[in-house]
Amino acid sequence: ALETSRLIYLSPADQEALPYKLIEQTPWNHFGRKNIGYMFAMYHAAEMIFDFDDDNHLICELGSSFNEIVSRPQDMKISMIRSSLYVHNPYMWFEPDNGLPDLTWQSRLIWPRGFPLAWIMSRDSFVDNSTSMPEVGLARKVVVHQSLAQHNPDVDAVYRMTRPLPVSFSFKSGISRVAPPGTFMPWNAQAVMFQRLAFWGMLLPVSVTGRVSDIWRSYITGALLWAAGFHVAFTPPFVTQYRNPHSYMQDYFDEADLYHKTDALLAALSAWLEAGTEATLDVALVNLFRHLSKDGADFLHEADVRLAEAWVADLQALHYEFPPLKASEIKKIHVLLRKPGIEDERFRMPAPTKLQTAKLLPNMSARAIPLQAPGLSVQNTPHAPTSNAGPRFYTLRRPDGVGAQQLHIIFGLAIANFTGLSLGGFYARGRGSHRGMDMHSMLTTWFGPDDRLVMREKDVPEPNVVCETKPNKMPAQIDPVFACMKKASKSVAAVVRIDWDPGFCVTATNYVKQSMHSKLEKLLTPAFMFSLRSQTRSFIESVPKPTPPGRHFVAIHVRRAELQETAWSYQPNEWYYKIAARIQKLLPSADIHVYSSFNSSYNQEFRVDVQHELASFKGFQERNMTLHLDDEQAPGFGDGSLNVSALFASADVLVMGRSAMSYAPALYNENCVVYVLQSERLPLPDWFIAEPERPSYEEELQTCLKRVKPLPII
Repeated sequence: ALETSRLIYLSPADQEALPYKLIEQTPWNHFGRKNIGYMFAMYHAAEMIFDFDDDNHLICELGSSFNEIVSRPQDMKISMIRSSLYVHNPYMWFEPDNGLPDLTWQSRLIWPRGFPLAWIMSRDSFVDNSTSMPEVGLARKVVVHQSLAQHNPDVDAVYRMTRPLPVSFSFKSGISRVAPPGTFMPWNAQAVMFQRLAFWGMLLPVSVTGRVSDIWRSYITGALLWAAGFHVAFTPPFVTQYRNPHSYMQDYFDEADLYHKTDALLAALSAWLEAGTEATLDVALVNLFRHLSKDGADFLHEADVRLAEAWVADLQALHYEFPPLKASEIKKIHVLLRKPGIEDERFRMPAPTKLQTAKLLPNMSARAIPLQAPGLSVQNTPHAPTSNAGPRFYTLRRPDGVGAQQLHIIFGLAIANFTGLSLGGFYARGRGSHRGMDMHSMLTTWFGPDDRLVMREKDVPEPNVVCETKPNKMPAQIDPVFACMKKASKSVAAVVRIDWDPGFCVTATNYVKQSMHSKLEKLLTPAFMFSLRSQTRSFIESVPKPTPPGRHFVAIHVRRAELQETAWSYQPNEWYYKIAARIQKLLPSADIHVYSSFNSSYNQEFRVDVQHELASFKGFQERNMTLHLDDEQAPGFGDGSLNVSALFASADVLVMGRSAMSYAPALYNENCVVYVLQSERLPLPDWFIAEPERPSYEEELQTCLKRVKPLPII
């Protein structure tokens, strides 16, 4: 290394020799290599770290905010912004001057890189309702100081190609600005000072471009700082930038995520903050990176998760003390996040691109899937009538239990979405109840009130497009049927009818013939699953878990009822004992609840004389598991089945039985799902497949359990 009394230069060879875990997770030729420098400074007992660009000139004369930050940050003059929105543009408060004679706000308009474009022309995005007077004690809560830059401030390529430069800012009597929790402001790596309490938040993602990386860092770290009771301040300029040569168009391409995904990222961060389930900051940081990289989120990627894990491990090896998360601060955030937006249509962000392609039911309820077929107006009545406009299809709903009925509807919706048809309705043959349950009531409770969920066959219009060669029978090949339905979706008057259960379109039987696993992924896309889960989330969350505070809820479905021990769907108790023991070992906080049935009220209907003795379940109790059997409305019996479905959907860990009763709610579960082989149904890609045994079994199960949210702060 090149070293003087004031400088240490780390060559590529020096970097490779460092003992940090993050070295292996950091790519070459990426802005994120700065992470190595941050860690090096921490390992050499830094108390502050100044993160800046090489084309900045420091302003350090008397009165500079830089001198205050370095010498006496607790005495800085800082005031709190009062904004009505969830985003705020801090640049405008510092009176930007771009040399234009017109002093209107439109002519002086400037915004920081990473600010949501939908809000740049909104005056509300920078109007401040505070007195701007410094608040006593606020400076002690500021652990990150972002400097504005004179001459060539940090702005995006859209600004650089459309607005005047250079720009100078007022020093505003040395007053810095802080946004309250719930009001996001993007800050950057151009000139920012971190105090030791915020070192953990310096991590730059590496799976995105350098023009995005520091902005994503600012939003992620800013949200976590709120939860720890700290703030980021924008200070009057203590640097002047004379920018190195850049291609504005290349910057524009590299900033694509900022233009397209920022509002969605802020929504994801707000939802995550409102959940407030993290126990410690080190765990929260890794889990938030994981949350933002999961399927459907697409803000970060798996490389960033590995990087965050290595980063935290290096900090722990350094014995870095993470600040505690504060329950009182998290409660404040819950209130402050609920801010109104602008009702003007110009400032409404469109739905993410992936969601715009879906077309499902036009309005099943107040918590309906927010997607519909083109050209169909949303119905505002609580029971939307069957639409007589637009291409649509109708599908059979077989009489069966709760789980099977849910699957009929889920896959009917998925087929509608996949083919571009609007769903006309589900029709049943025969009675509207089954196994002693009011199916109409149960389905409308789960999916929302809509008459299309339970139609009579005589009310279904005659089809004018035939997509099946053998009516009333599952087709041998699905693809030609789907191709026919897609073609029909282009005809406004098309009516298609399929007389087989849509849930069988993804069966293991067809898997061998048609690679149906790939078809499953095409039907249950991340966008579709997001909408489906959103529709039922309020009901699922309304059913209280039977787990005491400080424990994780593990639900195990043991299918018994009409099954004889020789039946393929009968899974022996010993198998459940083994998987439960493995979960308890890897998740000590597990509180395991077993749901089953030992007395079937519908045996006569199935002409099966099976009676399970209560004693056959004692092994679960002996292993400290809580039993929920028939007398507690277990799966398959009475209206309590729907509550059990909700518990399966919300469980921290769900161990499925060989039954639609647990498979259907498993589709809603975003935590750890343990899948057992089904005679008809395939697993989702992120489920843990519990059979057969294999060398990677424990590692795969542990990966599944990592998706379990940490216990909330009590």
